[in-house]
Parts: sequence; structure tokens; C-alpha cells
Amino acid sequence: MKIEVIIYSERNCNGFLGTMNDLTQSLGKTWLLMKDGVAYSFELLYRDLQDKEQLDIFTKNFINEDQCGDFIASYFAGASTSCNNWGNIGCVRFWNNSGL
Repeated sequence: MKIEVIIYSERNCNGFLGTMNDLTQSLGKTWLLMKDGVAYSFELLYRDLQDKEQLDIFTKNFINEDQCGDFIASYFAGASTSCNNWGNIGCVRFWNNSGL
């Protein structure tokens, strides 16, 4: 089953910005969320992370907007799929972590 990431311009998942469709089709890729603007919160739709799946969150790189900034956090199987507030979200990476 697919996983989608919905991103928002405000905290508490307000101010819809866009959708990243079906991360399971892009396993191992890093996605730049936005070039013009900043996402402050996100939520996952359709299913939780499973097994060795990991979602990494990075800040926005304001110097080179074609690259991710600093690492913020990782989400693993069992993590909350409801609204997650971070601020300055720039990139996400969805991958299988064989070390889990």
C-alpha cells in the first residue's frame, strides 16, 4: 500500500502546500519539498511506516536551494502518522534501513 506525505505552510497541519505521491515508488530517493517557501508541518497518509522503512527529515538549504539542509529527525515503523510539526522542512528521504 502506498504512503503519501502532505506538507503544510503552517504548524498543526494548516495551510496546505502540496502532496508527495506514493513514496513507496521512490524508495531510496531524497525529495526536495519546495524551492520557493518553507514547509512547517507534515502528515503521512494511507499507512504507517513498516519493518525497516525510514523517513528522514531535513531543513531547507537557503544558500543552495537545490540541496537539502541539516538533518532534523528520522521516523521509523510505529511512528506517528498524524500531524508532525518541525518548521523549516526542506527535504525528505524515504529508504529501507537495513540496520534497524
